[in-house]
Formats: sequence, structure tokens, C-alpha cells
Amino acid sequence: MNKILPLLQRPRIARSSLTFKLQSSRWKHSDAIPFRDFIEQHNRKYVMKRQNFFSGRKQTYRSNPLHENLIDYDPILTQCIARWLWLNYKITDYPYHDLNILNIFTDLPQAIYFMRRIMQYFQNILPSESFERINYYLFPLYQCDNINERYLLDEIPGNVRIMKDMTLFPMNRNIDFNDKTNNIYINDPMQILMFNDILGNLSHDLVKYHDVTQQWEQCYILEETIKNMNERYFDSELDYWCDNTIRQLFDEDSIDQIQKTKNLRNEVFIPTQFIQLLEQLKLYVPDFRLFIIDSAGEKADTVYSRLKHFLGCRNIGSSKIIEPYEHWWVHNQSIDTPTKSGNFNITFQPDFDHLEKILTNVNENDTRYGFLQPCEIETLGDFCDKWVDHKVKETATTAATISQDKNGIPTEFLEKLKLQLDFASKSSLNILHS
Repeated sequence: MNKILPLLQRPRIARSSLTFKLQSSRWKHSDAIPFRDFIEQHNRKYVMKRQNFFSGRKQTYRSNPLHENLIDYDPILTQCIARWLWLNYKITDYPYHDLNILNIFTDLPQAIYFMRRIMQYFQNILPSESFERINYYLFPLYQCDNINERYLLDEIPGNVRIMKDMTLFPMNRNIDFNDKTNNIYINDPMQILMFNDILGNLSHDLVKYHDVTQQWEQCYILEETIKNMNERYFDSELDYWCDNTIRQLFDEDSIDQIQKTKNLRNEVFIPTQFIQLLEQLKLYVPDFRLFIIDSAGEKADTVYSRLKHFLGCRNIGSSKIIEPYEHWWVHNQSIDTPTKSGNFNITFQPDFDHLEKILTNVNENDTRYGFLQPCEIETLGDFCDKWVDHKVKETATTAATISQDKNGIPTEFLEKLKLQLDFASKSSLNILHS
């Protein structure tokens, strides 16, 4: 039987100066909003929509050809994640702290599934005194109402909790870091999990570099200026978050590359809400590490990328709006109202080079968002090959035919493992971890 974890709280520390920055810069015009907030307002209606636990994903979500179903990789993926979490915990935090895991989610059924499988694996391989040191939280990206916590967590072993009354991004447009609805502070080290239901649902700014003025410009949306349409325009007066993101992503060499390529009229999507998420985590969980998995559209190839960078073949990079959604977002100088095309959330394909650059950027405290070491990007195939139980892997991959149990391992499991290792090697999923 699972244990419901207590809520860790402490009095909120006043941060009025940061709050003022957010509130004074987020809304530049009374009738216009940044492109990212336009997308965020729309996505809130759909991204946290409740589903029956036993139902499949929404059909509109399945239609995304780049969105691989992570459950297809079970049990190999959940076991590899568990092994990675435990080894990193033993190296960095044991015996002074517990292993604290916080999974930020929008897809509640998937989050529950991974929680169950990871905790069951830990229970099977660890002694009881070690298993008791694992605390697993589920944390919604946006408000997620009517969660029956006890029913969903029934039969999941260990110390588990759904933090259903909290959210990283409250409904109030002006993000207030002093908001009492998020009165939580976790001082212990925390491992943050973000599966493939997070990055794509984080809103982006649309920006471009103006060749004549040699300034960055931010896209704003004039809401409902035309029936069922929204007019867009670019302005050189950047709000706080957009300016912060640009400064972290682009240097003078990047601008030179933009001017040379003339790609997409110099317009790029930048992951502004990803930086907002990191800033929120720094306030609530200051000692955190990341494990992110999502599709990057192409496989990670860090050696090749660094060689191109060394030779001067730079790619400025940009997230993309995923088909079939990109057709609506720009129509001359106007933007179609998304609901004309159906009830769906607007999904982005993240640029992992952008994410890595943000996470390895050295901040004022001389750390990279709290990380003492640079982050690493690797393919799903490489990650699974590295972290799978090698005794089981050797049994599954060296046998000419799998016709009977090997070392007491069920035949079905060996057959599935061999298939999944091959399947993972061809996956477009990338993993970024600190």
C-alpha cells in the first residue's frame, strides 16, 4: 500500500523586485499580447484536459506523427530510467538525502503509468530500507482539477503523491512568484522528470532580427481585431522574458548567421516558457537536476554538431510548430483563430541545441541553473543500450534463437527486450539530462 507524502512548506520569501519585472513587462499593450501568451491561453483549454485512465490518448494528440508513444518502450525505458536515477542518487546524494523524484506532467495517465512501473521496479530490486528512501511526486504543469488521488495511486508501492492543488503556471496572467497557491519549498535535492508531454506544450515567442535597425523584434498579437482573426505585428520593444531568452540563446555570431541564411524571413521560435519553468523550479526546488525526453526531429549527434561548430558551420536553430498545426499560425499579417481548425493544443518540436545552451549558460551564481556539470544529450537508443541490465541484454542479444528461459528470465521478456532495443536505436527521441 502506498504512502501519501506530506507537503513540504515554508513561509514565502518576498521577491517583490522580480514580481514587478514580470508584471510590468508581460503586458506591453492593453489590447495586444506576446505571441507566446496567445499560444499559452489557447493551450490551457486542451493540454490538461482530463481523460479516463483506461482510455487512449485524444485522437488529435495521436495525429502528431513525431509524438512517439513512450509506453511502447516499456519495460526497457522505465527500467533504464530507474537504474539511471538510482546510480546518480548513490553518487551525488546518498546517504545524506532521500531520492526525491518530481514528474511534471500534462498527460496524467502516462505519468501514473510511469510512476507505477518505476516504483514497482525499485521495489523488486532494492532492499526495503533503500526503497523507503524514495519519494515520487507528480506535479501538473497547469491546474488539473478533479483528481482522485487515492484511487489513482492505489496499489502503487512506496511514498507517492500527486500535488493536485498546485501548478507551476497559475491562471493569473501576471505570474506572481509570491502566489500563496504554490506555497511549497523543497530544500532537498530533487530529480525533475519531463517526458514527451511537456516540451512540446511549452509556449514559444516568435522573434526576428531586423536587418536595417539591427535589433531583435518580438511578435505581438492584437486579439479579435477582425472576426475570427488576430492581427500580428513585430515590435523592437521586447518584454522581460523575451529579452531574457534572446540574450541566453544568441550572440553576435548567431546574428551574422541569421543575416547570411535569410531563413524564414529571419523569424525563429524561442522557448521562452521553458526559461519561465526553470525560474519557477529555482524558487520552489532550488537544488534540482533534469531528465527530459522528447522528439527533436533528428537524432542527437553531439560529436558531429561540435565538429560543424568548430568549422564555422553554425545553425541558429529554431523550434517548429508541428504539423498539421503550422498552416493556421500565419496568414499574411494575420493569425487564424485556432478553434476554427478544431479543438487541439498547439504543439512545438523543441530544438535541443537551444535547450542545452540555456541549461549550460552560467548565471550570476556561477552555476548552470544549479548544475555544476554541463548537460548531456543522447539518443534514446544510446541511453537504453547504456543503462539496460547488461546481464539481461547479453542473454537476449547473443542467443541465436530465444526458445526457452535464460537464467530464469521469462522468454516473452527476452523477446520483447531484443525488439525494443532495436526499436529504440531507430527512434527520433532524444534525452537531455544533467
